[in-house]
Amino acid sequence: MFAITCLLRFPFQHPPTRLPVPISDDPAVKTLAELRETMTRRPRGWKKLLASLEDDDRKGARVIAAHTRRQLRAERAERARVGRLLKIERTLRTKGISWIAGVDEAGRGPLAGPVVAAAVIFGPEVALTGLDDSKTLNPEERERLYDQIFTDALSVGVGQCDSDEIDRLNIHQATLTAMRRAIAALHLQPERVLIDGNHLPGSGLYEMSLLKGDARSHAIAAASVVAKVTRDRQMLTLDGNYPGYGLGEHKGYACETHLQALRRLGPSPVHRHSFHLQGFHSPAYQHLKTRIEDVCHPQDIPALLHDLRQARSSVPPRAFRDLKEKLNEREIQLNCTGPAGERIAEDELLKEGYLILDRNVRLSGGEIDLVAQAGDVIAFIEVKSDGPNGLGAPEQRVTVDKQQQIARLAEAYLQEHATTLAPRFDVVSVEMATDPPRVAIFKDAFRA
Repeated sequence: MFAITCLLRFPFQHPPTRLPVPISDDPAVKTLAELRETMTRRPRGWKKLLASLEDDDRKGARVIAAHTRRQLRAERAERARVGRLLKIERTLRTKGISWIAGVDEAGRGPLAGPVVAAAVIFGPEVALTGLDDSKTLNPEERERLYDQIFTDALSVGVGQCDSDEIDRLNIHQATLTAMRRAIAALHLQPERVLIDGNHLPGSGLYEMSLLKGDARSHAIAAASVVAKVTRDRQMLTLDGNYPGYGLGEHKGYACETHLQALRRLGPSPVHRHSFHLQGFHSPAYQHLKTRIEDVCHPQDIPALLHDLRQARSSVPPRAFRDLKEKLNEREIQLNCTGPAGERIAEDELLKEGYLILDRNVRLSGGEIDLVAQAGDVIAFIEVKSDGPNGLGAPEQRVTVDKQQQIARLAEAYLQEHATTLAPRFDVVSVEMATDPPRVAIFKDAFRA
C-alpha cells in the first residue's frame, strides 16, 4: 500500500498523404514556408530532413521540427487509442468470427422526435482515425466520420421508432425495436452483434452487451455516430415542419427554451406524450430544478439527492429522471471531472509528448482519469477543471484524501499491468471559464 509523504507541490484529419516526391538533402536551400509545407506533406525522405531541421541554425526551422515531432507523437497516440477500440473485434476475429456488427442508438432521452438505431459492420482492415463515442465528438467531426463510415463499412443498417410508436410501446421497447430494425437492414448477416448497454434487442442472432460499448468497440462507436447524425438531420427537418420549438437546435431535449416553447405552444404531433410533459411545469419540479441549479458545493449533493428521492411520488417519472440527470451533471461540474475538461487536458498532454495509455480507468475504489507514458515514467494523471461559476483554482481541489485514493488506485493498476516504468503523479488544471481554456500541467504533483 502506498503512503502519501507530502502534500501538493504546486507552484501557486487524417495523416497527410505521402507523395513519392524526392526532397533536397540540404534544408538550407528551402525557405521556412517551403519547409513547413514539405513537413506537412511528408514526401519520400522526410525523416532525414526532419533530423536535419533539428540541428538547423535557424530557430524557425527547429520550431518546425518540434511541431512535426509533436504531430508524430499525437498520431502514434491516436493509432494506439483506435487500436484499443478494436481490441474486442480483433479478439473475436482470432476465433474465426468475421462479420461483427456494432449497434447503438440515439434519442432515448428527448421529449420529441424518433429514437434511431444503427448497425455497422467493418472489414478487418478498417480503423478509422478520430472515431469515438459520438457524444464526445463535435458536429463537424461526426459529419466527417458519418461519410467515411458509409464509404468504408461493409454494411450499415438504420432503424427507428417515431414518437407515436414510443408512446405505444414505451421508450425502452421502442429502442429495442429500432435496434432490431437496424440489424435487419444490414445486407450482411453478422455472426456477432455487439450492443451498447446492458439490454439485448432479441434479433435472433448471437448478441453481446457491452456497458459503455461506444467507448470500447470500434463498430459500436461507428454505430453511435451514424445514429446520432441520422437523428440530428431528421430533427432539422422537423424543425422546419414544426417551427417555434427550436427542434433543430436542441434536438428535442428538455432544455429550458424547449420547455418554454411547450408552455407557449403546447406539444406538436412529434412530441412524446407518454413522457408526461405536464410534469415539467409542476411546482415540485420547478423547486427542485432551482435548487439543483443553485447548489455550489459537492458536499451539498447527498442532501439534495435525498430530497429528490423523497419527492419522487410528487414528480412524474420523466420529470424525475430529468431532475436526476440535471443533478448528475451538476455534481460532475462541482467535482471537476467533466469529460470536456479531460478532453482538453488530453490534447495538451499530447502536445507535451505524453503517450496516453488508458482513459477513465475504473478500479475498485474509484477511477483514474488518465494513465500516460512520459519518457521513462508512467504518469497517473488527475484532471481538475472548474465549472461555469468556478470554485477556486482547480488544482487546489486535489486534497490529501484524493491523493491517497489516487495512490491506492495506481497501486492496483500497477499490479494488473506489468511495467518497468517508474510511477509518477501528475495533475492537470483546466480553467474552463477562460476563452480558450487555460491549461496547466503539474508534473510530479505529489509523492507516494
